[in-house]
Parts: sequence; structure tokens; C-alpha cells
Amino acid sequence: MTGLLSALSKAGRQAALRSDLGPNDAWLQSKIERSRRAMSEADDNTYSSNLGQATVTGTYDDYLRIDPRVLADVPGAMGEERYRPDPRKIGDLRADIARDGYQESPILVHVREDGEPFVVEGNHRIIEAIESGRPTIPVRVEYLRGAEDVDGMLSPSALGVIRSMLPAGLTGILGSLMGDNRERQ
Repeated sequence: MTGLLSALSKAGRQAALRSDLGPNDAWLQSKIERSRRAMSEADDNTYSSNLGQATVTGTYDDYLRIDPRVLADVPGAMGEERYRPDPRKIGDLRADIARDGYQESPILVHVREDGEPFVVEGNHRIIEAIESGRPTIPVRVEYLRGAEDVDGMLSPSALGVIRSMLPAGLTGILGSLMGDNRERQ
């Protein structure tokens, strides 16, 4: 879906990827193996069966603005796509918007080490945004177990993010030294 992905943050600037793959390859491999075991032992349609353990190794320093149509077919972390849209939940969401106005609330997406994304929070907000014609919605993308280095629909390269070759900690230090005063997480 060319043109529907953007790594622009809510402030309209290029979002920066923060990545920490752990102390060494053995550490990362142990996290992947532990998650595969958790996935194989978990009940169907649970977070654990689809994503294993949530070892976040990469995320952006701000929410991304993404066209909600990009996320329409992304499965829910607990199989929620089987029930989307739930007319009662969509109705409740629309009533809240009618009463309080549209309040942006970021969608949370976890991307597994094979590049497969899953919606953790916000399945019905995605549907509402598509049906209401919202051009973009705020999305927090978190990469699990090295997924930021794997091609996929929400990979940094698909989002047009230029990757720094510097470690995350050093990137933050250099930003501070160069006068980058943005709020840090």
C-alpha cells in the first residue's frame, strides 16, 4: 500500500527508532527460543500463542501516523480479528466520540521476530477510523526479539526510516550533546 505508511511522528518530524538487541546474539537467541516454547505451550488465541513473551528490542521515540487501512487486516494479538467489528463495541465507541469528541488514543502493535505484526490494543479504533475516513491514526509500534531487523509490512525500511548504525544509548548521548532537547522516554 504505497503512500499509506509514514514514519512521521505526531509532531510531523521523522520518528527515531530506538533499538537494543541485548548484550550479544546468544541473549537474543535465548529470548527467541523461550518465546517459541511459550507459543507452543499456550492456549489458542492468546497473546502468548501468537506472540510468545514480550521482549521489546525496538520502538520509536514517538507515535507514528499511519493510515488505518494499512492495519485493517493485521490480526489481533488474541485473535480479535475473528470478532471485528463487534457492533456493540463500535456503537459504544461512536457514542463516546459523539459525546466527548474524537480523542486520539494510540493503537499498540507488536511485531514478532518474523516480521508479522499483531494489534495488541485498538482493534475497534482501527475499524472506526477506517469507517470515519480518518487519514491517519497514532500507532505505537514495538518490535519484539529483533523484529526491527526483519523485513515486514511495518519494518523500519517499509516505514522509510533511515537506520543509524549507532547503538541506541550512544544515539541518545550524541543527540543530547548536539542539542536535541526532545523529551526522552
